[in-house]
Amino acid sequence: MSPQRIGHIIIMAIYDHNITTGCSQNPLKYCPEDNVTRGQMAAFIIRAKYGENFSYTTTPYFTDVPSTHTFFKYVQKLRDDGITAVSGTYAVDSYVTRGQMSAFIIRAKFGESFTYTQTPYFSDVPATHGFFKYVQKLKDEGITAVTGTYYVNNNVTRARWLPSLQEHSWGCSSKYIPFPSTFLLTGTISSGKEILRPGLRNI
Repeated sequence: MSPQRIGHIIIMAIYDHNITTGCSQNPLKYCPEDNVTRGQMAAFIIRAKYGENFSYTTTPYFTDVPSTHTFFKYVQKLRDDGITAVSGTYAVDSYVTRGQMSAFIIRAKFGESFTYTQTPYFSDVPATHGFFKYVQKLKDEGITAVTGTYYVNNNVTRARWLPSLQEHSWGCSSKYIPFPSTFLLTGTISSGKEILRPGLRNI
């Protein structure tokens, strides 16, 4: 199966589970090269964990995410669960960096209390870095496959953000995935095949 076909299957799987609604409905598009915003990231994570039916605090936490905002309930739940730690302004339309992504993913899976390798894996994420423990855990778990430099401040595209569909981690599994759903955000599946296109593995 080609990498492009595997990528299509994965995108259709997360669409089938309502984890993504795409970037356009007519025509239906995913926009893989678009950067992910913090609002979109909130929706991805919360839908992957809970679907669309979940309780959340109805009093807005953030001045830029009022109750009328499209991403309101997802951002509220993200704060309820401690997946975001910011206060005041969420910066809902700002792009998500690779460092922020690591914190979102690890907090969603493990909370704030977890073990991780103390020796830095990456030259640009020393032990004093604000995202150090999250990036280290990301590497420990095999969720990132890069070596040397993590590019912690780079933005994340929709192609490089494919939420984990592991049943035990996220509460969902996909009927569209014909192979073990043990892939995370590495750009690979358990057999080692790459998704979407060659080189995506190095995220």
